[in-house]
Amino acid sequence: AFGWKKFTSGRGCLHQCSYCYQPAYHQLCRDKGPYVRRKSPQRVIAEVMAVRARYPLTNVHFSDDLFITGVEWLRSFAAAYRDKVGVPFTVNSSADFVSPQTAGCRAVAIGVETADEGLRQSILNKRLTNDTIRRAARLIRDQGMTLVTFNMIGSPHETLEQAIGTMRFNAELQTDYARLGFCMPIPKTELAERALADGICLDDFTGDIYSMTSDDDRGPHAHFKTALPEPSSFVNLYHLFNIGVRY
Repeated sequence: AFGWKKFTSGRGCLHQCSYCYQPAYHQLCRDKGPYVRRKSPQRVIAEVMAVRARYPLTNVHFSDDLFITGVEWLRSFAAAYRDKVGVPFTVNSSADFVSPQTAGCRAVAIGVETADEGLRQSILNKRLTNDTIRRAARLIRDQGMTLVTFNMIGSPHETLEQAIGTMRFNAELQTDYARLGFCMPIPKTELAERALADGICLDDFTGDIYSMTSDDDRGPHAHFKTALPEPSSFVNLYHLFNIGVRY
């Protein structure tokens, strides 16, 4: 009876962020054809219609890491989706791919991660500027769509002041929903390998990234020594983040 369903229109991502599994997966798939693959708009719509014919469907979410990769594909999809499906949909994207042609969906989620450009680019290897994110947020809001942002605190070398700056940046963007998590060293990612080599992972890992526990076990907490000048302050900010963004 749950009318909210998830779909994918393709696989792969054009970014090489150090905290993400995608670069490692990209290496596993090298020499096996294009890494970023998209289904045709007609195939995607056929899958949605097949589900709608059998089950309740009131909202569609496309879980692709990067739903928006090209204007022509999007134009073709948007027109056919509106005519044949018509169910509100939401997507994940990246600020550098948001354009006026994104119009037609209910909400767009983009990654901010941090408001500090130096940290975002040198530590997280996400090559986006704050101005690019501002432009994307403005386009999303101007089209009447809900703006969702992904954010993280507790990255290696991040200060509490930088983390508070991320909260303030979301307020500036007028984010409708600011999703927040602590930066986590996912095994085999560049960020995790570098953190282990530098010895900045917390003692919980005992030198083995595979022994890490999730936030569900211990509650929200930072995973890097360099992020802990005041351990409780980052946890406090985590709980107060959305209040700060809103007010």
